[in-house]
Amino acid sequence: MASLKQQITKLQISLYEKAYKDALRTAGPSREIIEYSKKYEKTLPNKYKTITNNEFLSALQQKRLILYGDFHALRQSQRGFLRLLRDFVFKLQKQSVIVALEMFRSCDQDAIDRYMTGDISEAGFLKKINYAHEWGFFWPNFKVILEFAKEFQLPVIGINSEQGGRDSLKARDRHTADVLVETLRKYQAEARSTIFAMLGEYHLADAHLPAALKGQGMDPAIMARVLTNIDKYYFNLRENSLNAASSEYLKLKKDIYCVINTPPWIKWQSYAIWEEMRASDDADPDDTEGDESYTSGYGSYTEYTFDLDYHFLGIVKNLTTFLGISFSATEMTSFRIFASAEADFFKILKSENMFSNREISQIVERATVDGSYFVSRCLTILLSDLTLNNMATAAGQYLHHVLTKDLDEAADPVETFYRRAIKSAIGMVASKILNPRRKCTELSQFFNIVAHHKGKTSKGSGAKKLRIAKAVLKHHEWILEKLASNHETPEKLPSIVSKVERLSAGEVSLAVGQVIGYQLYAAVMGGRASPSNVHDLFQESLKSSEEVWGRIKDLYRFVPKKTAVI
Repeated sequence: MASLKQQITKLQISLYEKAYKDALRTAGPSREIIEYSKKYEKTLPNKYKTITNNEFLSALQQKRLILYGDFHALRQSQRGFLRLLRDFVFKLQKQSVIVALEMFRSCDQDAIDRYMTGDISEAGFLKKINYAHEWGFFWPNFKVILEFAKEFQLPVIGINSEQGGRDSLKARDRHTADVLVETLRKYQAEARSTIFAMLGEYHLADAHLPAALKGQGMDPAIMARVLTNIDKYYFNLRENSLNAASSEYLKLKKDIYCVINTPPWIKWQSYAIWEEMRASDDADPDDTEGDESYTSGYGSYTEYTFDLDYHFLGIVKNLTTFLGISFSATEMTSFRIFASAEADFFKILKSENMFSNREISQIVERATVDGSYFVSRCLTILLSDLTLNNMATAAGQYLHHVLTKDLDEAADPVETFYRRAIKSAIGMVASKILNPRRKCTELSQFFNIVAHHKGKTSKGSGAKKLRIAKAVLKHHEWILEKLASNHETPEKLPSIVSKVERLSAGEVSLAVGQVIGYQLYAAVMGGRASPSNVHDLFQESLKSSEEVWGRIKDLYRFVPKKTAVI
């Protein structure tokens, strides 16, 4: 029988092949883009060297210009750029960082400056620069970069040409080179200044923007290129590693690096989804949303213009194939799914006549904070953050419910806590199967949160994060005592755990479940647990408190024992 690692690798390859074909089918790239992509591929060497994050940052901090290759439809691509900015500001204490973005034209600079200083609203800014038509990729994915730049007063400049996508790629490279060279001259007196330019990855080929910059007299020695999520490197890394880190850093050749933080199937499916959404919007002559609809993140993205059911069902089917499960099409498709960046789900749940207003508020809060929520009582999936990770999480939880009919609630509060934790663990395992680079807050990170806040006064979100971290660690300390004494089903949880769980609408059980799920996945991938543990998690129904507690005890074997004592 194939190992879990081999099964996951096979699934990943299958997902990649389908997603890549879907992307090509929906995109229909122009001849110019095809030629650009060929030259880009020639830039990529077959050999590379893996390096640490510290080595990566150390190499980059010597440079004045860093060109970051963005895959516009992929959220993790923009998140990777944001993490790089954070590392320079926090780890390297860089005082002068300039953010240069292809998403804005240089002729939009006045509007950019007004937005960054708060002189124009978000909706007014997007309308002013005609964001939906000049760029059109999901605004919230890029907005977080601007929010970070605002917070730390980093200059933001537009580097695209006036006609943007209507200009040739070569013309856009020349224009971008002009703007970057002029910006370097402007900041040349600041020895520690670094320009971070985020633009489409094809622009980073040797013969494209780097050549245009060299033609403008720029010394190549002050420049570095950071590519992201190159398909062939991902699969090569998978072959040589039992478990994928959340991010990996590669040195391809002198001053050229690659960051891997997402499986290629997610990258290409995100592009296919974006193209499908764009085609739906363009095909609707009666769309009255206008440019301001992009402040929500989805444009006129609803279940009517985009087939959410189809994509969600595809993920469910991939999980059933992986787990070797078969059941009727009626059972597989008995869900409803809704997406709203504003988490506008109250009326939907109210119409079910199953929930009190307080229960609905708690569900909506969880959907808002977590990005997704599967409501088992009415087989409804709520998505406030439309990512493939969130859909995979909900798909795993939906599949488990269809197979077992288990609910994530009970009359006993302790049983409810652990049913929620098991539901969370299932979502984490499902998303890790489909995306091994899915991140999870581990116990050590909760300890770091507590240590970081020690002796400080915390307010707002920081105070909430601290309360949850303390509750998670207290639970860990408590459950280890129960397991060591082979305790029967506990009658109650520690007061801090139950209190924070109630006040946070279930965030402690969510965190405990994610820790359990992550550790189970790591144990199976590392050969310390059997794949049957994963299959049982999805397929075995738990009908009593004793069975729920037994499952928790079984899963907690894989969680590290050492942690902080509060």
